[in-house]
Amino acid sequence: AVTEVDSRVEAEGLKLPSKLTEQIQFLRFGADSKDDILGVVERNDLADVLLQESGSQVPTAKVLIEVIRDVNSDVLWRDYCLQKLALAYRADEMTEELRSQILETLRAMVRNPLISCSGTSLLGLYHLRDFSFVSDDELIKAANVILDGKEFATANKVTALQVAVLLHDKDALTRAREWTADSHAPIQLRSSAIAAIAGNGDSGDLRLIQPLCDSRDFRLRYAARAAEQKLK
Repeated sequence: AVTEVDSRVEAEGLKLPSKLTEQIQFLRFGADSKDDILGVVERNDLADVLLQESGSQVPTAKVLIEVIRDVNSDVLWRDYCLQKLALAYRADEMTEELRSQILETLRAMVRNPLISCSGTSLLGLYHLRDFSFVSDDELIKAANVILDGKEFATANKVTALQVAVLLHDKDALTRAREWTADSHAPIQLRSSAIAAIAGNGDSGDLRLIQPLCDSRDFRLRYAARAAEQKLK
């Protein structure tokens, strides 16, 4: 019999295994015949379907956690799996045991400097503030660990700064102002800092922002001009 999951998979045009057991295996191992990037995209689409359908939410969450905890798994696919944990946590059929494992996994990975793991995990925890025992204080502390740590990549710091600003961390604006003024800071980080100031600063910050409105780097120029309009 064709299941509801099978129908969703077919409707979305995914040329993937039809039986749930085979789908779970595909999430875990992919297919040797697939291009690496294409395989990750297809597994990502399949996981989205499975996490929304009755009968497949629990086994899907289990395999996501398994992939994340396996250091030999594809790095990109591990990050995709991390992005889905908050959705898995909120799934109607999720068990309390698995919810605890999801929180445990996110809390462990938020300390992992691998590529974007810590930033992705921090966002996952942020999205679970209303569904779990994740406090603003815990998130701010985690964000500051990332912001202070030299081992964390710029992408992680950008995410951490965004979360800290959203939670009104008293030190976030100070960091943002320092990075905006630091010509040696990564462009991505400076652009994010300018955006943080635009949303939470005041007219006194224009002295930092306006000199960058004519920057030769279009990312800084765009961010600075947008911030200038907000702060005037």
